[in-house]
Amino acid sequence: MPDYRPDPQVVPYLLYADAGAAMDWLIRVLGFTERVRDRQSDGTVRHGELLLDNGGVIMLGSAGAGFRGPAKLGEVTQLQCITVSDLLAHRERVQAVGAEVSEVSIRAGRARSYTVDDPEGHRWLLQRAAVASQANLSRLSGHSVETELVALDVLHHEA
Repeated sequence: MPDYRPDPQVVPYLLYADAGAAMDWLIRVLGFTERVRDRQSDGTVRHGELLLDNGGVIMLGSAGAGFRGPAKLGEVTQLQCITVSDLLAHRERVQAVGAEVSEVSIRAGRARSYTVDDPEGHRWLLQRAAVASQANLSRLSGHSVETELVALDVLHHEA
């Protein structure tokens, strides 16, 4: 049964040449679940809604004739950010289903992340939630934030 909890105040609405194929990819690769798939008489997905387990929601639609998404434009036009609890395991799973992923990097001196582009060129940034500010980590541990985050990942995988 679809989840109809109230949506967040801001919900991204992404346009695709083929919203149905995009929904299938996002479900298979990034772990979304389907809430709504409204089809036109020709079977084209007019409107779709996908959910993530911790309350994330996105909406998708098939654009009309002449639509030029990021892949056709040859550049990224926006970035969707998703926070995950186990970044390295998530990246490995996404890579295992055949998606091309970036290396894990540290963004803004505190958040580990990687990116993956969907088949139509929309970029998805997957990040692990920051555990504390860099200043607090350095003060508390005597190590750089990079050392602390790597240590936290090692501890998480050993648990």
